[in-house]
Amino acid sequence: MVMLVGKVDDLTLWFLKQLGPLSNKIETQIASLSSSEVQETSRRLYNDLCAVCGNIENLCTSQKPCSSLVIAVLLRTLLECCISIFVFCRDPVARAKLYLDHREVTRLKLLCATRDCIGCPVYPWSEAREQGTNKALDDVRCTLETKGIPFLQPDKIKRKKPEDILKESLIQGKEKPNWFRDRWYPERRLDILEAEGLGYLYDTFYRWFCSAVHTDIMGSEALAGLDRGSAAFLAVMLWGCALHRMTEAFNFRMPAASKNLLRNHFYGFLHWPHGSTPRTQQAIDKRREQIRKQLDSV
Repeated sequence: MVMLVGKVDDLTLWFLKQLGPLSNKIETQIASLSSSEVQETSRRLYNDLCAVCGNIENLCTSQKPCSSLVIAVLLRTLLECCISIFVFCRDPVARAKLYLDHREVTRLKLLCATRDCIGCPVYPWSEAREQGTNKALDDVRCTLETKGIPFLQPDKIKRKKPEDILKESLIQGKEKPNWFRDRWYPERRLDILEAEGLGYLYDTFYRWFCSAVHTDIMGSEALAGLDRGSAAFLAVMLWGCALHRMTEAFNFRMPAASKNLLRNHFYGFLHWPHGSTPRTQQAIDKRREQIRKQLDSV
């Protein structure tokens, strides 16, 4: 098993301690959002972001061996959390509905996949379970009859009316769950990251992290030789990028120093559009120290 090396440096540990105070400010602002759908989506996305970042922190700061494979998987999940927040913040009202409604698409896919497996070792057969699964599918089909069109795969509606494709995809016993997209948003991940000036993360990290998720031959090598501090620091910066985007989208009431910190240092640290001036390790270390000094004043 390949492990991360070294220990988390004092500067990164100091950054990690700042997550709590900044999180409390955001959670208070989320609770004050007027739209219930926007508030629910904000809360879910932000809680997911903090949970994954927190787990990376715990693993990196633990005295126990830290698997590079596990950290790579969690970093990909964290990047997914960021992407969802970037998408959501483009149009919170419309995107909140997409995010919440996609639950039924996911349920359709899961229920169809398990319906024929009732009786397997991990899903024992019972009359109640069979009836419950079928009842749940009935409810999902009913809901998607009015909410399913936005999630149909584009190639399925080129030659027919979306209404007809939707109806065909929901025929009882002959459902077509693969006619619906897996992601709740329609954009490509790369396009979303490029719009944020973070496209390089897709090429330099996301592709490597996929190897860890799928445990292919390169999986264990995704972060081989990386020190714990670098992994934890990247997690904090990704967390800060998502936090900045939410703060800007909702104009959260926060001290100017906090907003400037998130924009100019956390988000600014990772912001690097293709073609920008190359950064040296010396420049990166200098920026890290600048962030710490700025946090002192928040």
